[in-house]
Amino acid sequence: MVVKCAGLPLAVKALGGTLGTKNPSVNDWSLVYDGIKSYLRGRNDGKKVLQVAEALKMSYLDLPYQLKQCFVHLGQFPEDYKIPTTRVINMWVAEGIIQKGSSADQIKEEEVEDVANRNLEDLVLRCMIQVEKRGSTGRITCFSMHDLMRDLSIQEAEKEKFFKSVYLEDGNYQEEDDSSPPPLIQSNSTRKIRRLSLYFMESISGVIPLEYERYAHIRGLLGFCLDGRVRIECESLVGYRGRNFKFLRVL
Repeated sequence: MVVKCAGLPLAVKALGGTLGTKNPSVNDWSLVYDGIKSYLRGRNDGKKVLQVAEALKMSYLDLPYQLKQCFVHLGQFPEDYKIPTTRVINMWVAEGIIQKGSSADQIKEEEVEDVANRNLEDLVLRCMIQVEKRGSTGRITCFSMHDLMRDLSIQEAEKEKFFKSVYLEDGNYQEEDDSSPPPLIQSNSTRKIRRLSLYFMESISGVIPLEYERYAHIRGLLGFCLDGRVRIECESLVGYRGRNFKFLRVL
């Protein structure tokens, strides 16, 4: 299997993370190896080794459904961003990625944080996120994603219409009473997505004109200022229109 990774460190690490979740038996590891061979046979270029992106993709495909949701969700955060665990857990719960309730087939409220932390530890074991800091109890308090892992997350998100990332570089935006939104935001693809992440490259002025008729279905709206000079307030994202976002769970 190392040979199939062509000696690429990240590919070997990703494959090792996948194997680390399996029973240490010839049978289980053979299934992974057979999956690699099957994947390579399906390629048209005749190459017999995995590229890094392909090894990462195979690691993603091996994830359970809920863990796939958690992984894809993390792609909303900017590149090289130090992600606070508490914030992520609150978002997962708010959006229903991790359920809470009292019935037998649901996770009890007091167990939600434990389940979320287990998911994070599983992603660490699979080498899909990197621990930046742990607390006194040993739990992850801050983590990050490798750039290529984040790219994979974004690619899968686009396929599933999970979220849309929009970069805004103009420092002077239209005021909230302006009728026409900027061309960058006015996109048909954003009408189907459920989450929108806005990345501001410079200082902003006015209110970002998100038309509620077009974005009323959005469940999550995140804003990040990448130059670190401006704090983005919630009201600067949606203004008075916020009351029309009836499905919004995360802001």
